[in-house]
Amino acid sequence: MTEHPDFHSDAFSPNHDTFWYSLFLNAPHAMALASKDGCWLRINLKAQLLLPPALAFKGHAIRASLIAEDQPLWDQFWSMINYEAAPRHIDLHMAHDLPDTKTQQRECIRIHVDACGSDTQLLTLTTCPVADEHLHRACKEELSAICDHIPALVAFVDQNQRYQFCNTTYTTWFGLDKDQLIGHHLNTVLDELAYARAEPHIKKALKGHTAQFENEILTLSGYRYVATKYVPHHTKDHVDGFHVFVFDISEHKALEDQLSFEATHDPLTSLPNKRALTTLLRHALARRSRSDRGMALIYLDLDHFANLNLEHGQEFGDMVLQHVARTLIEQVRQTDIVARWDGDEFIVVLEGLEEPESDALSIAGKILTALQNTSKVNRKPVHLAGCIGISTVKAEQSVTLEELISAADHAMHQAKSQGRNQTILHPLTDRPY
Repeated sequence: MTEHPDFHSDAFSPNHDTFWYSLFLNAPHAMALASKDGCWLRINLKAQLLLPPALAFKGHAIRASLIAEDQPLWDQFWSMINYEAAPRHIDLHMAHDLPDTKTQQRECIRIHVDACGSDTQLLTLTTCPVADEHLHRACKEELSAICDHIPALVAFVDQNQRYQFCNTTYTTWFGLDKDQLIGHHLNTVLDELAYARAEPHIKKALKGHTAQFENEILTLSGYRYVATKYVPHHTKDHVDGFHVFVFDISEHKALEDQLSFEATHDPLTSLPNKRALTTLLRHALARRSRSDRGMALIYLDLDHFANLNLEHGQEFGDMVLQHVARTLIEQVRQTDIVARWDGDEFIVVLEGLEEPESDALSIAGKILTALQNTSKVNRKPVHLAGCIGISTVKAEQSVTLEELISAADHAMHQAKSQGRNQTILHPLTDRPY
């Protein structure tokens, strides 16, 4: 028999009557005493035959004697042990190192617990003749209880995409009884669009590969943005399904979207800023090169805006800029781009123009007229005007982003030098600058 370290030391010597300690030590059943925090206190001779010698001695946590997979089950069991209605026994595996090898032998042990004083528990240990069956049942019950308290969707789906297990979060999110879902297809829960987005990842999981992706699904409380992970379950020769883990990341996504919006939009007008416009304009140029339509860039600079700020204050000046932003949006199509370039300068990008020059001049005229027709902002009288420079490019022309902006900027400054409140057009075929 392998002796456990310190078992015969003074630390293990009984504080009770020698007769009772002798009975405990030599009892025909494997028995042990445990502290309230789940550590070994005393182990009798029979128990020494069952427990891993290197781990079961005074002061060591009982969980350390168990295989790693069973330790969470033990933790949950032990945390409830002082409740009257709690289960009194659990079946778990312990691992023994085989001599002169690097392998371990697993043995299923049933641990029965009885109170033995206010701070001590008496453990009776027996081997389980049908270890796998007991352990499977215990694990299933314990894991099901744990899964039901996880604030995420947890499920197992077979190779036919039908639920074989799901936790109670499915009831919370979808109003569907988890037991009634068993045997139903994945599309019972996922709406048509969400299932279409998930389908390629489902196929990947059924081929034996872990799949991770983000999705948007419809629940009782509305749409949720979720992070989904499919983990395939491998048998000896095939994949018989996959585990499903779905976490609600709506708040995280909303914050991410907010930060992204703030990084690419002007905080005062909510229009795309210079950084965003650069990206949008590159995409617009790429689309133009694949179409048979031209495009135009309108560069607007407000007249005498600095004087307006000095006269009425910056707060009113900000209101004027917000009004101009709304006016520009009202005068163009939804597909056109309106951005705040800098200060009181705005840029409008018009795409898909059959006649870029005449179409752009028409829109510019509408913009200047709308500004001139503004009599009040926030009930305060105001006179608005501006200078507009326009650059245009036809479908077949090759042009860079920098050239398009530079041409419109040059035209806008020409308009300023010629008396303000007017429009100057510079087609990209004419480059006098």
